[in-house]
Amino acid sequence: MSKSGKPEATKPQSMGFLTRPSSVLGRVSVIFFIIAIVLILLNASVIDSLSLNGGISSGVSNTLGVMLGICVLTAGISGLIAIVFKRERSWAVFVTTVMPLVVLGNEILQFLLFRSTGE
Repeated sequence: MSKSGKPEATKPQSMGFLTRPSSVLGRVSVIFFIIAIVLILLNASVIDSLSLNGGISSGVSNTLGVMLGICVLTAGISGLIAIVFKRERSWAVFVTTVMPLVVLGNEILQFLLFRSTGE
């Protein structure tokens, strides 16, 4: 409300590609994506080096991997729902929907490579 008591006009949210996510579901997708990136960096920098030196058990690494998978899937599914049903067009939401596809492609490629070499 303005000082005169009349309601102020609201500014319409931009739905362009280079803008931030405008829907709540799009923002949730980006938040889970950021959490997944932090977990990847934590795993690569701290957990892997400690597990190689014997300072940490493999259970911690496995737990982190499960949490990472949950975050990636949540980001991808919520991003896909935001794109399809909420008509979200932000670049960040598109990136969050591509990440599960990259992870899935990586797993399939590793399965095919290790299956063919017999390791």
